[in-house]
Order: sequence, then structure tokens, then C-alpha cells
Amino acid sequence: MGKTAILVYLVVPAALSVALFWSDAVAAHLPNDSRVLFLEFCVTHGLLAGLAYLTRAVYVFIYSPLVIYGDEGRDSYFIEKGQAGINREDAIAAMKRSRKIEDMPPVYPNGWFIACTSASLKKMETKYVHMLGLNLAVFRGESGRAYIIDAYCPHLGANLAVGGKVTGECIECPFHGWTYQGEDGKCVKIAYADKVPDFVKVPTYRSMEINNMILLWYHAEGEEPSWYPPELEKIKSGEMTLDGTFEFYVDCHIQDVAENSADEAHLQYLHGP
Repeated sequence: MGKTAILVYLVVPAALSVALFWSDAVAAHLPNDSRVLFLEFCVTHGLLAGLAYLTRAVYVFIYSPLVIYGDEGRDSYFIEKGQAGINREDAIAAMKRSRKIEDMPPVYPNGWFIACTSASLKKMETKYVHMLGLNLAVFRGESGRAYIIDAYCPHLGANLAVGGKVTGECIECPFHGWTYQGEDGKCVKIAYADKVPDFVKVPTYRSMEINNMILLWYHAEGEEPSWYPPELEKIKSGEMTLDGTFEFYVDCHIQDVAENSADEAHLQYLHGP
């Protein structure tokens, strides 16, 4: 339970209960028996805590972005049931096996990919992200800048995103206190040693934060970015906000999703007013 939850669900209801029982209007009608008094206090505190929980739940439901998760086997195939003697799961598996695999493009196309949203990564916080076949530690330094580095410490392989501590613009390994700069991945401190080897560093990845997203640049040959996403003024000004996300797992190449989704430019050009 976080500090905010403790304050909302325990401390505030307890304070209100004490204030209520100390008020003259209520104290005049309370029994003298301390056991009954304590019981009534607990009941009052429980009711107030429950009310606080329900109020916050309603607030989160109304104002938080909607997140929907999909499942390929459940949502991606218009198959109610298979042929005689074959259930739905076996029919889907047979359909997957029947696909023809020809020349394949690179596993991941070159470009910018979303590592996480800006709102999900607070200052001095670390997040583990697995994407593009990479295990990454995304953290935000004291200045507010976000960094993306390889998740594993080159010393003994500890996951920097699990228990790693952000210090300034660096991240500290939870095992032995080896500290790496977010800018270039260089090790700048070892907790138990006075000297740091010059060659020790953790791989870093080019990133940028724009349109309330933390983006990672990926290129199969390791080339520098050839383009950058534009900043949208409506997002920057707050006119356009996030209402929700839909996360869906499908068995296909990542580029197929973009190439076979709704073509907004085509619809506006050919079918628009």
C-alpha cells in the first residue's frame, strides 16, 4: 500500500472519526462504557474508510484513461467452432500452420517506437521494458530527463530496472552499487572501490520524449535517426488528451499492423468531403 493510499484510506478516516467523537454534539449521546465506545469508533472509521475507497474508485474510473487488453485466440479469429471433432483452439492452430512463409522483412522495422508514456514514469523512477527483443531499463533522472539503457548490469547481470536506484542522472545497480550514467552508459562509481575501470559501460539507446511519450530509436544496422517525429501542438497545449489505450497481441509481423490498419490519409483524400 502506497503513502497516498495509507493517507486516504486510514489516516483521513481515522482523523475524521476522532474529530466526530470529540465534537460536543456527538459526545453528549455516547455511552459511558469504553468497550461500546471503542466499537462505535471502529465502525465509524470503517464506514468512512469504505466511503473514501469507493469515492476514489469512482474518480479513477471516470477520469483515468481506459485501458483494454485483447487476446488473439479469443478475439482475432471469426471461428465459433471447428469442423466435426475439432474444437475452436485446434482449428485456430491449424489455420496458423497453413500460413505460407516467404521472404521476410527484418524482424523489426527501423524507426521510433514507444517505450512508455511520459505519465507512467515519474522523476527518479525506473521502469523495466521488454520491446523489440530488448530488455531495457527506462528511468527519469533528477533533471526530469528520461534515459533508456540495457537492463542488465555488465558486472554480474543484475536487472537495473528491478531495485535499481536513480541518483542524479545515473542509475545504481541494486547488487553492488555500480553506478552508470544515463547519457552514455559509462560506469562512474563502484560502491566498494576507489577506482572505476574506463572500459565498463552499459549499452544505451537513443531516445526522445515528445507528445507525452518516451520513444526509442531502433535501426537494424545501428544507424543514427534519419527522421524525428513532429511535436503536435494540440497535445502540447493540452487540447488533445489520452482517453484510453487498446493493447492487443497478434501473431504477425509488427509492420503488418500498420500497413493493414485504417488508412486515414486515404480516407480523407479519396472519400472526404
